Amino acid sequence: MTIKYLGSKRRLVPVLTELFERSGATTALDLFTGTTRVAQAYKRAGGRVTAVDTARYSEVFARTWIETDAATVDRRVIADEVARLDALPGRPGYVTETFCQRSRFFQPHNGERIDAIRQAIADDHAGTWLEPILLTSLLLAADRVDSTTGLQMAYVKQWAPRSVKPLRLEVPDLLPGGGAAVRGDATVDEAEINGKFDGTLVVRKCLTINATGRITGTVRYGELRVEQGGQVSGEIQAEDAKQAARPALKPADNGENKSDGKIESSSPRSSSMA
Repeated sequence: MTIKYLGSKRRLVPVLTELFERSGATTALDLFTGTTRVAQAYKRAGGRVTAVDTARYSEVFARTWIETDAATVDRRVIADEVARLDALPGRPGYVTETFCQRSRFFQPHNGERIDAIRQAIADDHAGTWLEPILLTSLLLAADRVDSTTGLQMAYVKQWAPRSVKPLRLEVPDLLPGGGAAVRGDATVDEAEINGKFDGTLVVRKCLTINATGRITGTVRYGELRVEQGGQVSGEIQAEDAKQAARPALKPADNGENKSDGKIESSSPRSSSMA
């Protein structure tokens, strides 16, 4: 995958994969999955991954590479539909007007192709298992012919050489195994905070903040346990009315098996990602 954005974890993937494998973990929770690069690596290593993000494009990637099991889909069906979409003529629409005429993200001939293919996916495959896979194919194809820098929403003054190439769809390389894609803020059964967490977190059962834990933002919990030294700030509220009136603050057990990561899911031997 060649998405060109600041913050890419491409160079960290080998290190993170080694840590995952050495931990003996069987599950992983990627709370800010983005392009799913790290989540894919954990899935390749045999983990069952839950990929979470608020961005629509990220949900599409997660449904393709994390949620979809390559062993359960018909690759021929995917290839045939990708070939059909790739043969569609261009048709000007939103992308052409916004990203080709009002700005210079894509050459007009490619913008028209993007519009036509995107509409065909919406018309023919909305809500089906094929939809995220075909959208991923289109997103990657558009990335190969854009005229942008490594900054989101920034295009270059002169056309990038790749932008003149014709847009071509390819079948994404799917991964065997299952996983989950979640769009939105994190909602888990149990969580243990050992490092820093800043954001929105809903913990249906027990939220444990250990001595090294620092949590800020918006937090909803069923039960709250704070070890001496742990810090909590922001909007913190129990899930039900009774607990909201009288939060259950309990000292955390000083047991072993503590993680150095930010948050762990409720499954046994789970791995977490910063």
